[in-house]
Amino acid sequence: MVLGAFVTAVVVLVLMVFPSLPDIDNIQNLVAAQSSAIYDREDNLLYTIHGEENRKIISLDEIPQHAVLAVLAIEDDEFYSHRGVDFAAILKALCSELRICSQPRGGSTITQQFVKNAFLSPERTYSRKLKEIILALRLERRFSKDEILGMYLNRIPFGSSIYGIERASTTFFGKPASELTLTEGAVLAAIPKAPTYFSPYGNNKHASINLDSEEIIKMDIRSEQELIRINPDFIDKGLLGKTYIFGEEEDQREIYVKGRVDFVLGRMEELGYISEEEHSHAIQEAENVEFIPFIEEIKAPHFVMYVRQLLEEKYGKEQTEKGGLKVTTTIDPELQEAAEEAVVKYAESNLTNYKASNASLVATDPNNGQILAMVGSVDYWNDEIDGKVNVALRPRLPGSSFKPIVYAAAFLQGYAPSTVVYDVKTKFSGWYEPENYDGEFRGPVPFRQGLAHSLNIPSVKAGFLAGIPNVVDLARKMGIQLNQPDDWYGLSLALGAGEARLLDMVSAFGIFANGGYKMDSVAILKVEDRNGNILEEYQGPQNRNLILDPQVAYLVNHILSDAEARPEGWWRQRLSIPGQVNGAKTGTSNKEKGEINIPFDTWTIGYTKRIAAGVWAGNNDGSYLGWKASGLDTAGGIWHDFMVEATKDLPREEFERPEGIKWVRISEKTGKLPSEHTPEEVIKTGVFASFSVPGEYDTSYHLVEIDKASGKLATEYTPESAIEEKAFFEHHSILPDNTNWESAVREWAKENNEDEEVPTEYDDVHTPETMKIKPQISIISPKNLATVSAPYVGVWAKTESKAGIDHIEYYWDGELQYTATTAPYKGTLEISKRLKKGSEHTIEAVVFDSLYRTNRSSIKVKIGDDKVN
Repeated sequence: MVLGAFVTAVVVLVLMVFPSLPDIDNIQNLVAAQSSAIYDREDNLLYTIHGEENRKIISLDEIPQHAVLAVLAIEDDEFYSHRGVDFAAILKALCSELRICSQPRGGSTITQQFVKNAFLSPERTYSRKLKEIILALRLERRFSKDEILGMYLNRIPFGSSIYGIERASTTFFGKPASELTLTEGAVLAAIPKAPTYFSPYGNNKHASINLDSEEIIKMDIRSEQELIRINPDFIDKGLLGKTYIFGEEEDQREIYVKGRVDFVLGRMEELGYISEEEHSHAIQEAENVEFIPFIEEIKAPHFVMYVRQLLEEKYGKEQTEKGGLKVTTTIDPELQEAAEEAVVKYAESNLTNYKASNASLVATDPNNGQILAMVGSVDYWNDEIDGKVNVALRPRLPGSSFKPIVYAAAFLQGYAPSTVVYDVKTKFSGWYEPENYDGEFRGPVPFRQGLAHSLNIPSVKAGFLAGIPNVVDLARKMGIQLNQPDDWYGLSLALGAGEARLLDMVSAFGIFANGGYKMDSVAILKVEDRNGNILEEYQGPQNRNLILDPQVAYLVNHILSDAEARPEGWWRQRLSIPGQVNGAKTGTSNKEKGEINIPFDTWTIGYTKRIAAGVWAGNNDGSYLGWKASGLDTAGGIWHDFMVEATKDLPREEFERPEGIKWVRISEKTGKLPSEHTPEEVIKTGVFASFSVPGEYDTSYHLVEIDKASGKLATEYTPESAIEEKAFFEHHSILPDNTNWESAVREWAKENNEDEEVPTEYDDVHTPETMKIKPQISIISPKNLATVSAPYVGVWAKTESKAGIDHIEYYWDGELQYTATTAPYKGTLEISKRLKKGSEHTIEAVVFDSLYRTNRSSIKVKIGDDKVN
């Protein structure tokens, strides 16, 4: 009964579609493919996915047999035996779609593929599939197999506007199809499955390995099979296979990863189309096959190809290429032009000065995630630098540009910008011993300085305190993929030892700018079909997710936008945008070469409230840069120039201060509340999230009275003039129970003479006996009751002391006027002209010996007539 109903339904459907079937008798009467076009946000054309199909018709006899067999091997090896439709494959495909059996092989024969491309529109419906089957059967009755195969090879798409094997051969190899070698024929056969993905001019020319040399060596991987066994995602499929070399000479290994061409050639040998020797020779040739340059009229090429990939993923390759879509994107033409100019401006100097051949820039609107500018390389058409590879979408090591995320994770755990850690030589986990970029150690530094100055040791400690699993979790929530398993990442992640895409890093920084809210990246504003019907349209942020506590976002913004917190000079100048409040962070990834670290990835990422932008500079193959290369010098100039241009007409805006932020007076030496003994000069105002305001008081200062002469604790016998209050500071790690951290702090304090301990001994210089021994003094000039006159009077005193004289103080009527510190200790006192003639005044001299014991002598004088005294 069910079968009968099914048959009835099929018959009804056939009767419904039959009247609309095209006439296949006239093979030229085809459904014309219509170009899809991509526009910027102001409706300027960026790229036509294909205009008039670029095709040249040739006969099947002009195509070499091995090229034809390559296509048959990979697309339809039973082409000459079936009648146009593989019903078994169709049933398996239907079975899989209904999820009642496993994934089948492709269900479309070459005849069906030709019918689909030539006669039918690209929508995916059962009625269209039924039309395809009926037309394939009719086509097989009307034309011979060779005629169908010839038509197929003349219509097959190879990407962009390249259609047919003849145009593909001349485009890729600069020769007619009749001259194709076995290897070249296999390459052409490999492309049509996914022309954009497998394009020899795109990102996937070669299969690639998503692990660096250190990881390969660490895991002792020696073959493609081992990579796939551990994790298939370690390999990205590509058109061609490639051999990668890892390790040094003593433990060097070559790993060949297969491309789709390998699969084509393997299938040809399996079917008996070529011999084992031919297969082996073609594989060797394929790894080094050369393609001639191909240039299309295209603006913002990397962004356009990114959009095209998004369209193909959503609408399919056929609809994208032939559906006549009008696609309006987010690209701002002025900002795109500014981005391209900035990248090109520094291309030559970066190559000359820093050996950096390439650069990439991405800019987004943090408030909605829209991509405003995207430059994937210095030159899209320069194959020497892999110019067509969009580095903005490729994982690279972000270096210190990752640190803001680390500190944000620490702030979420209750730490604050004023949290103090010690920038000292420290071993982590018994072996990991990071160094700062300048090799210096700065002792106690707050998190604010650690982030603003990009100090490695404090940043690793911040990562430790935050917890690396928490850092990984936050990074992924912020959109940074970190594709390795969780336990892959250690403390080095705090320094950016986890691959990230530039687009994702810029979006993550946009979360800071947007007060903790994450906006999904948006590239497309509207898609219309050929009839003007809207298929999709951007309606504003749909997924405004609060990823980061707004208070934590503010703390990061407060540090990164504090120009005064940045190192003085070039650093501060490059990371500051005139007239704007902006955050910014650089990053430089290094790898060892001998005994030194050489940079290879450099970054600068920054933002205002309205725009976030990031720049990567380096070499696509990850090769070493010049040893002076850095995120500031190599990427910073590009970023600064772009941001100045991008914000020139924007208002100055402060980052929003969320509810809960507190300003609290703390000791900058400890990050805790000041105690009664904390010196006033180290008490500063710090910014805190409501949940991280310190509750502990500073107990590191001990204020005691010290005898200047002995350096010991003062006693009741210590003269007041010999007593000074001194604050002793005890250096301790934030984790005093962590032996590595605490011992490193103590060692630093000792080496820097900052390990003073509070004295425990008492003053033994000043005793009842010693205080009886006083220095002697008497004023010998002027004489007692002598007459003196304005404006000055000189005073001489006679002294005697076995301990030595330290100084003499001279007083006029009880007011200190002069202190003599060197022999003969003469005093000079000023006499006011206003004093009444004949009035009597007191001159007193107070002597201090080296033990601060004192004695005094005084006389009376009278004011006389004005004269030189």
